[in-house]
Amino acid sequence: MPRRRKRSSVASQLFTSWASLWSQATPTEKSVIDESRQLIRDYINGRLKKSNLTRGRLPDAKRRPSEVSSQLQKMGGELERMYPHLYRDVSRQINITLSSESILETSFETVANELFSTGITWARVVAMFAVAGAFSVDCVHQGHPMFTRRLVDIVVDFTDRKLSSWLVQEGGWYGLVKHFRGDGRTNMFWAISGIGAAIGLAATFFVIDL
Repeated sequence: MPRRRKRSSVASQLFTSWASLWSQATPTEKSVIDESRQLIRDYINGRLKKSNLTRGRLPDAKRRPSEVSSQLQKMGGELERMYPHLYRDVSRQINITLSSESILETSFETVANELFSTGITWARVVAMFAVAGAFSVDCVHQGHPMFTRRLVDIVVDFTDRKLSSWLVQEGGWYGLVKHFRGDGRTNMFWAISGIGAAIGLAATFFVIDL
């Protein structure tokens, strides 16, 4: 049994190393979208875990998250901490009930479109994941944990249509790690970036109309 656990640990480390190298390779729109699917799955699972919710979690092989995934969840968690009123009970704030997958899709699309209406930045990309995480919690709380699977597709589809070209230009998802790496980028810089993302999201709560 100890040997089996050791082999499992080695396999997990190898997968994480491979994922990190894959993230740093010359990105294409296809590779960016493929990685997006795993990143949003990781983020939703992490968000539900933080909320002590077991329903709605997405099945996944037991592995260590990639460097990009860890950084994304760290930054998303910081944004949620800084603006809890924006990244909690999102459906209630925009006065909708997630009674169908089509309403979930329309709601996310409206919020995301407004979020990026004045441009794309890494802070806004992180904010989009935070919004998706908030929607996943709402899905479970409103009795539709199965909607989280559809939410993954919705986020990936939006990323494909609206963000993939920008992500490739920024060096793929590993650009997120490089952007926020080191002490050179202070907490104040992140706070300012986060405020910009939050302002875009706050404006959505006044314009959404389903």
